[in-house]
Amino acid sequence: MFPGEYERGLTKQPIAVIPADASVYMAPASRLHYAKAYPVEMNVKVKNIGDVDSACLDLLLQYYREENLPEGFAYPGLITSYPAKSESISAAGDLFVFKLFDSEFETVNNPKAFFKKGRVFMTPWPEPSGDAIKDQTGPRVSVKIRTFVVIRPQNGHCTCIPINTYQDQGTRKPGVIAKDHAAVVPVGERSTEHPLESLTKSPIFLKVENLSTGPVDPMSRINFAKVYTIEENVKVRNIGRIVPESIHQMDEYFKESFKFGTESTTPGQTQVHQAPAHSYQPYQTQPYQSQTYQTQTYQPQTYQPQSYQY
Repeated sequence: MFPGEYERGLTKQPIAVIPADASVYMAPASRLHYAKAYPVEMNVKVKNIGDVDSACLDLLLQYYREENLPEGFAYPGLITSYPAKSESISAAGDLFVFKLFDSEFETVNNPKAFFKKGRVFMTPWPEPSGDAIKDQTGPRVSVKIRTFVVIRPQNGHCTCIPINTYQDQGTRKPGVIAKDHAAVVPVGERSTEHPLESLTKSPIFLKVENLSTGPVDPMSRINFAKVYTIEENVKVRNIGRIVPESIHQMDEYFKESFKFGTESTTPGQTQVHQAPAHSYQPYQTQPYQSQTYQTQTYQPQTYQPQSYQY
C-alpha cells in the first residue's frame, strides 16, 4: 500500500493472486475496482494471468456484494437451484429496429439527473467479433446498439442490466434462461409472449419519453442475471424510464436472478459461504451475514404520466 491510500479510503484487505507462471508480473499499484462489473463471454480470446487464492475467494465476493448489490439486499442463505447462467453469446440488443445516425446519440449534460434508477437508454456498444471492423490495436470488434436500464447509479458510472430481443426470438433463443427475464411493456399496452416462451416474471412497464425512437419491440426482454458498467460520459439516446410501480419489482427480480458467488453443496442446491478470518488481514471487517429472502407477488397498478426534468 502506498502512503496516503488508507487515509483516502483504501481499507479493504488485499486479495492474493497465484500467477499462472513465472512470466506474470503484478504491478504493486494493481487495485481491484469492486464497483464496476463487466460480463465476459466465454468465446473471446484471453490470456491466463492466474487465479485468486482460494483463501481469498469468500472475501472477494463479500466486498463485491457490499459495493454492488442494491440497498436493503438480503442475500439468500439457501437457494434451491444452481446459479443462473445468462445467454452464451450476446446478440444484438436493440429494443427498437430503425436506422441510426451518430448525431442521434449525445453525452448527457447532467449525468446525475439522467442516470437514475430505472432510466432506459441506448448506447453504441463494442463487442469482440469475427466479422466486423478493426480498432487501432488490431482485434476485430463490432459496434452494436445496446439497450440498458439503470439498476444502480454510482459515482461517475452506473450499474445496468440489458434489454434484448434476441433477434425477435425472445427467451426462445437457445442458451437464454427464461426465468432470468421479464417482458418490457410500454405503459398502456399488454405483454406479448410467444407461445413457446415460459416467462414466470411479471412484465416491467416502461414510460416512453422519446417518441422518435419508434415502437417498442414486443419481444423485448430485460435480463436480470447480467450486469454491465456504463460510464457517464458515453453517448446515449434516451428512451424513457421504468415507471415507479415497476421499480420495486425490478429490484426484487434482480435479487432473485443475480446469485453471484454461490457454490453448490448438494445436487440441486447452493449455499452462500461467509468470509473466513485471514491471518494476513491488516484491518478488521465484519463477516457477511446471510439472510433468507422471501419474494412478493407483483400487483400491476395504473400509471399516471409525469413530467421529468434532466
